[in-house]
Amino acid sequence: MVEITNNTDKNQFLCLNVSKDKMEARLSVLPFDDNSADITLKDVLQFLKNKNITYGIKEDVIKNILQICRERNKPAEDEIISAQEETPMPENTVIAKGVWPIDGEDAKITFLVSDKKTAKNKDDDDEQTDYRDVKEIKTVRKDQPLAKLTPATRGKPGRDIFNIPIDPTPGKECELPCGAETRISDMDKNCLIACIDGHADYDGVTISVSPSFNVKEDIDFSVGNVSYNGPVEIEGNVKSGFTINATGNIEIGGTVNDAVVKSNADVTIKGGFVGTGAGLVEAIGNVTIGFARNQMIAGTNVEFNREAVDCAIYAKEAIIAKGGRLSIVGGLLCAGNEIEVDVLGSKIEVPTEAEAGIDYVTSKGCMKIKKELNLTASKIARIDHEITILRELKKVNGSLPSKQQHSFDEFLNKKNELTKKNEELITKEQFFTRRLTINKDARIIVHHTAYAGVTIKIGGESITLQESCFKKTFFLNGKTIEMM
Repeated sequence: MVEITNNTDKNQFLCLNVSKDKMEARLSVLPFDDNSADITLKDVLQFLKNKNITYGIKEDVIKNILQICRERNKPAEDEIISAQEETPMPENTVIAKGVWPIDGEDAKITFLVSDKKTAKNKDDDDEQTDYRDVKEIKTVRKDQPLAKLTPATRGKPGRDIFNIPIDPTPGKECELPCGAETRISDMDKNCLIACIDGHADYDGVTISVSPSFNVKEDIDFSVGNVSYNGPVEIEGNVKSGFTINATGNIEIGGTVNDAVVKSNADVTIKGGFVGTGAGLVEAIGNVTIGFARNQMIAGTNVEFNREAVDCAIYAKEAIIAKGGRLSIVGGLLCAGNEIEVDVLGSKIEVPTEAEAGIDYVTSKGCMKIKKELNLTASKIARIDHEITILRELKKVNGSLPSKQQHSFDEFLNKKNELTKKNEELITKEQFFTRRLTINKDARIIVHHTAYAGVTIKIGGESITLQESCFKKTFFLNGKTIEMM
């Protein structure tokens, strides 16, 4: 142990280790005798200053180191092992530490609209989940915010123990993803807004707004049912069981298979509309289809570029089929004004019914009520049969067992309910019949062949062709359907 005097160079007891990155200084203190003098905080600070270390100095740590040294240098009792002797001299202790810079954050785009996919339960009481209902389409309005830019930050500078600043790495800048029909807001340069009403789409590079909702693939489980407040364009097919609802035009580039397509405007299907008969195409406007088989179609005007086989077709105005030698085969056609086809029916006399001059909406209402009336009448007849049997048993035995008597009472109550329902249906049928307007100027035009077996109806009158005829126009003359 070396004795320190006033003339002693105290720096010889201080060993300093500076890290390569200049961010940390460590101090070791060699053993010394402080009977005549002492190493103080001031001595250490001057020592550091001489080394140009002026930043991040931990004075409390230095004081603690020197205090340990003093305790270590006190004389110990002869018979007691001194705790001070067991305490090592402070060695390689951090007494100065720099501050690392905080790098800046990259610019960030926050999308304010998105297409979410969520499987929905069919109803609250049904545990089954309809995975077709997965597409929640976000429509946007003009001037609606689409995306927000959070600019990059510069970061916070650091400083080493020599008090030299360390620059941070600034965050990377980026731009708002401006696409078609979008622009930077005049009010906020960091906000992207829509130029028009429509559907917002992000292609991985830009956000664009289109007045229509565009699907480049098939409508299947990857897309889900589509419901959109505007026009819809589908480049692929529509798979079985899916639904498309739109307030605007619907245009489908492929084929529709047992799906439901409804529009408040027009529907165009460039391919076909096929399946088992579970589908429906319905438009307030016009319907144009390449070909159709075994499906129901309704619109103001319904037109086929090729054929329609075994379909139920309803048109407020006209039905047109340009299928050449195969236009309309089988099924039912109902148009308010006109039916115009190349060929009606087939050589094998497939039952085909063409009706013009009747409002199909009212006509469908009447047909529905007639079906309900027939069903109700059938139920009443079955109940009357059971009541008759029980009455005969009661007549023979004088009374009925309690179980049979209970059944008898239930049959009577059910018959009363059905009779009341039957009267209500008759009232509705009379109402629809009064509303059923007849267009006596309606026509059915066949440019090529109307085959035998085809039923022609105009304005409530009906004929069935007994033999084929060619290039004929059917019309109503009084109460007789004629052709020319």
